Amino acid sequence: MRQRLAEYGTEEHFTLTEADLPSRYRLVYADNDGIGFAVTDEREGVADPAVLSVLWDDNEIVPYAPSYLRLSAEAVLSAAFDSWYSLWLTAPTERTLVPGGGAAERPFPLLAPGAHRLDPDRWLLRSTEQSGPTTAWLLAATGFEHLVEWLHGQDLGGLRIARLPGDTLRRTGPLRVADGTPVRLSGSDAPDPDRSLRAGWIGGIAVIVEERGDRLTIAVNPRHRAALEGLLDGELL
Repeated sequence: MRQRLAEYGTEEHFTLTEADLPSRYRLVYADNDGIGFAVTDEREGVADPAVLSVLWDDNEIVPYAPSYLRLSAEAVLSAAFDSWYSLWLTAPTERTLVPGGGAAERPFPLLAPGAHRLDPDRWLLRSTEQSGPTTAWLLAATGFEHLVEWLHGQDLGGLRIARLPGDTLRRTGPLRVADGTPVRLSGSDAPDPDRSLRAGWIGGIAVIVEERGDRLTIAVNPRHRAALEGLLDGELL
């Protein structure tokens, strides 16, 4: 951490030093993409310390997560779903994605209270990260189609997917399909004209559709990519 702080300090805007860190801490992770790192705050000697984030861009230390233990458990659960189809969603902080007002099964109510087992094929994990106006959710499923079924039943307004799962096809302009192809897509009750998200089926093939301006990205199970390509019109990106 001293080395990293020294590297940050070569820029005039960054003035934090080791004296600004908690008197007792340990490294949680180093973020080379966002430029920063996170440490535990062990000044009070508590068994489960909070986690702080050191931000290079903003030259400040801010709360990251209230519990190191829960953050670690969340990382283990996320790794457990590596072999599943999964996606990270961000949603407005006040919005819950758990059906029935949170009635889904919670297998780890103390260790990972944000982990919900929706059914045998789907899990939903709410991140404990302090993310301001938005929260992050991991949706994991045994198959691509199970992801689409869940998304199709949601109001997708305000939701963002960090990285679309499966294979992706890109087109310009609005979604266009071959004549006679049935399309069943859900979206938002209040669609965003600049960026919209839809999920459902094109010609019986499960898809997730993201539109940003005149750019269209369609996620599909890799096994069905070729069949979907045959149903789509429009210029390739």
